[in-house]
Amino acid sequence: MPDDDGGGGRGWTSSVLSELGRGCVAMDVAYLRLLSDVAERSPIALWSVGDVGSLSYLFRGLSSSSLSLDQLEAYVGALCRVGIAYETAVAWSRAGAGARGGTEAARSLLLLAEACGAPPDGRVVDVDPSSPISCLGGTFLPLALESIIGHFISSPSHRRRRNLDSLSRIARHLSTCAERCPSLLAGDDAALSASTRACMAMARRLVPNDDDSDDDVSSLRLSALDVLSTMCAVPWIRRSMTKSGSSPSPRCVGEEGRRTTTGEGGGGGEGSPLLRFLVRGYDDDACKRGEEEDRGEGGRGVLYLCAELAVSGVDDDEMAWSDGHAAATNDGADGHWEDDRVALHAESLLESFVENLGGSSTLPSIFGIVDRLLSGPTTSSSSWRNRRAALSLLERCLVAAPVTFAPHVPAAVDAALRSIGDTSPRVQYQALQLLGSLCCADSSGAAPAAGRVRLAVRERYCATILEAVSHCVKSRCTKVASHACGAIVSYCRGGNGSEDCMVPIDKGLIAPYVGSLLDALRSGPLSVDVSDPNSVNGGRLAVLVRAIGAVACLADAVGEDFLPHYAIMGGLKACSLFGLYLSDGVIKFVANLKNTHEMAILRGSAIEAATIVGQAVSGPDGENVSTYVADASEIVTIAATLLDGGDADIIPMDQLLAACARIAAVMGSKYVPFIPSILPHILSRATEKLEVSITDDDDGKNADDRGEDGTESYTISIPGVGAKRVKINTMQLEEKAQSARALYEHARALGKEFGPFVDASVDAFLPLVRCEYSGDVRSTSAQALCQIFKSACLSAVDGNASRVGQAQTLLPVLARDLVEQLSKENDYEDEIENRYAIADALSEIMWDAHEHRTTDGERVAQIAFADARDIVRSLMTLIQSCLVRRSTLISEMVNSSFDYDEIARCEDKAMSESEYLTHLVDSVGYQLKSLGPSFGLIFEESVAGTLTQILSPSCPISNDVRAKIAAICLLDDCVEHCGSSMANKYGPMLLEGIKDALEDERNSHDDYVELKRVAVYGLSQIAQHAPKSLPQAMGQDFLTKVYNIAKEVETVPKDDIEHIALVENAVSSIAALVLLRGSPLFDSLSDKSRLIKLFLCGLPLEEDFDEAKV
Repeated sequence: MPDDDGGGGRGWTSSVLSELGRGCVAMDVAYLRLLSDVAERSPIALWSVGDVGSLSYLFRGLSSSSLSLDQLEAYVGALCRVGIAYETAVAWSRAGAGARGGTEAARSLLLLAEACGAPPDGRVVDVDPSSPISCLGGTFLPLALESIIGHFISSPSHRRRRNLDSLSRIARHLSTCAERCPSLLAGDDAALSASTRACMAMARRLVPNDDDSDDDVSSLRLSALDVLSTMCAVPWIRRSMTKSGSSPSPRCVGEEGRRTTTGEGGGGGEGSPLLRFLVRGYDDDACKRGEEEDRGEGGRGVLYLCAELAVSGVDDDEMAWSDGHAAATNDGADGHWEDDRVALHAESLLESFVENLGGSSTLPSIFGIVDRLLSGPTTSSSSWRNRRAALSLLERCLVAAPVTFAPHVPAAVDAALRSIGDTSPRVQYQALQLLGSLCCADSSGAAPAAGRVRLAVRERYCATILEAVSHCVKSRCTKVASHACGAIVSYCRGGNGSEDCMVPIDKGLIAPYVGSLLDALRSGPLSVDVSDPNSVNGGRLAVLVRAIGAVACLADAVGEDFLPHYAIMGGLKACSLFGLYLSDGVIKFVANLKNTHEMAILRGSAIEAATIVGQAVSGPDGENVSTYVADASEIVTIAATLLDGGDADIIPMDQLLAACARIAAVMGSKYVPFIPSILPHILSRATEKLEVSITDDDDGKNADDRGEDGTESYTISIPGVGAKRVKINTMQLEEKAQSARALYEHARALGKEFGPFVDASVDAFLPLVRCEYSGDVRSTSAQALCQIFKSACLSAVDGNASRVGQAQTLLPVLARDLVEQLSKENDYEDEIENRYAIADALSEIMWDAHEHRTTDGERVAQIAFADARDIVRSLMTLIQSCLVRRSTLISEMVNSSFDYDEIARCEDKAMSESEYLTHLVDSVGYQLKSLGPSFGLIFEESVAGTLTQILSPSCPISNDVRAKIAAICLLDDCVEHCGSSMANKYGPMLLEGIKDALEDERNSHDDYVELKRVAVYGLSQIAQHAPKSLPQAMGQDFLTKVYNIAKEVETVPKDDIEHIALVENAVSSIAALVLLRGSPLFDSLSDKSRLIKLFLCGLPLEEDFDEAKV
């Protein structure tokens, strides 16, 4: 009986626990498993009727020394399940959800589960050492796990198979517990040590014998390593391991007074003894005490074990792998197959260990392993496995610890380039994979992204890398050739550690090599004869798809410089009709064609590539568009014909719509006649009813899975409801997100010409902003809506009177819905991109409403006071939450001083929150500017309090420079736009912020420069709108400071000044303070000639439009 709303569940549970007591103490397997079932089905009731004392009674039977492994497995399973039940009960108590009856919709289940406060995957990501389950774990888990270790080590071989099954179940218990109840395993030092030692023993000491399969033993070893990896990913556990002396020796299990303390055992910066045990495989403290048992395992830490499985876990039939066909889709299927799953799992675990334990703690050990793997004998028929594994380990380290890895990039590039010439195609493939990852990790643009370092891979090795890759695209192994094309794509994409960053790379790093790369592609994969489609096998077809993608990326990277190679357009158009012909306005298959999914992907890739090439050669300002326009018309005609046919087996619809959007961007108003043919298909995908079903989880699998039919299902266990299976058509979700992207591009490309289609588009996409099942759908729909609104505004500005009313009607509807959805978005770090996209859409809508005016000077859309009041109140709550998250990240950076990669990850997250904060602040600011003095009441009610906190030295968030920038920006706007009364009232607060911002004249970090810039701008507003609030002495001090900033313009050409926006604001501020009649310091300085000269040197002011008006 599950939990219920009344006392029935608790009464039933109390009765069952009373009956279970004697059997559990007797270590009866059936009773222990029944206890597990009770804990799983009635977690709230269990912890309502029981406490740590009464539940401890159930686990007192462990003292017996003659327990079977089945008994121990059932015991650990029950203990873990009771711990998980506690976390479930606590989560529901916090959410106030209580125990409820059944629900009717999958949406209700999802929202109810989310109310528990746990991440979507059900993980608990913190440890509470003072919790009851930490007490239970510390009391009972160490002895249980020590008994298990001793049991399977001493078991005779004839019982090994049964023992292996029991150990596998124990590993599953611990794995589930590590995810959903880490406090049980790590809330107590003894429990943490015991859990670590037990998992290490299973991972290190299990080897297959004649009765065991390699896969069974490897799976168990991986399960044990997976438990350790999951534990290390918990912040509390990670911190306790990586700080010196903060955790006990792994040998000190259940021994009072023998805990390692800070300074004991040495190590200093090497972290705790437990960390050294994990990484190096033995513990110094245990050895000092004469406990030499672990010496035989020395060096066999988790990194070695993962590497060992990465070598042995790949299929040794290299010829079969090489003869297999490349895959047309970029899902990683080329590089491995089913028999490589052990190696792939081991490599992913190694990456997790490096990320969570820190590069400085782990990379030295891994580099030693890599050296041994690469320098070993090459004569053995299986030695390629060593070399393949070494390259894969290097890639995993690069991804997990890019900052620590940076000094080793030259050696990694050298290893990859040498390995491309290896006789083994599997090694060649892995070398290409490593080169591609190095390019993705390489920063692009003016500076690396936050927390990243410049690797300069392209700058140093461009010619060598591209020459090696061009050789591989002609490989007879289709998997190698396909991956070489993928390496070209990785090279052309901008890096900064994100594969989809898409920051343009410097043309000079690719333009000189485009011709030779295209020659290699033409003589290799592009040499396929497409006139006979049935003669092209799956492998060659897949390589052709990847080669076409490489062509598109080359064109995108060099833009109009691709014009000399435009002749390739003919081949791309031919591929877009691969196996097809156009007759009487209908596209048909050629006779006897065996159409396949791969063929459809080829056509889609070709039509997308054709539009990318056309957009690239047209130039940023359309200077070469005449070259492309005829081909563009032909392509869009093909696309419209296919869309009308509605056959996704010919070309995937998402690729068709993406191609149409690019053509729209080039053709502009000439594309309008095609809209009636294209838009209905975009809107129909957006409005299609989503298939969601909910059933009882009768099979008890309690696992997530992705079906081949484009669906995803997962189980939600809810007290009072039970286990429910939710099935969602994720393919439909992907199509909705794709349609939103296509609509965004169409609206952006057509601008005012999209006006007639605004209403239908809003009706289709506004409901998707509230899609509960996909953050991607919500974010892309929000972005589409902001472009739709912009089109409405542009159409109204163009003189279309009906569009003025349209924009005005849409503004409050869109603004309220977007703010409401932002308030509902969760704070999980993997959702930051969704929050950012929605906030960006909101600020863009507010900007368009503020900026666009009709010919008579009236705004096309004016926010109303009542709407602004509610919206700003919600926005300020979101701003406060954002600042709290940033404060937490800043604290983590201080606490992570041992690990530069962790600091970099925190900086990345903090930067993402900063960008999100900017959009929230901008949304408030545009409403303030639009309402002017009438915004004053809203400012006092909802804004001023938060700004006071930010600028207060005693507030924790006052150390956040981005918070100060936000506060000063809003105060600047208040003084400038809200009238003299508000300017005089909040001028003194702004002056305090300005004083603090200008104090440090040495810090040149970009954030501090921006802080000074907005502070100097605010000083100009004080001088103009609240001069009486500026004391003379303070004004003189400020004048000196801004003069010191501005004087650079007298000696350095403006084009060479690094922070020209700050300097120009300082020049303008001098004018506002001294030079203009009526300025606060006008009468205090009789000789203004030097300042006038400086002011004239600073003209014209070009960086800030508002300042230029001054």
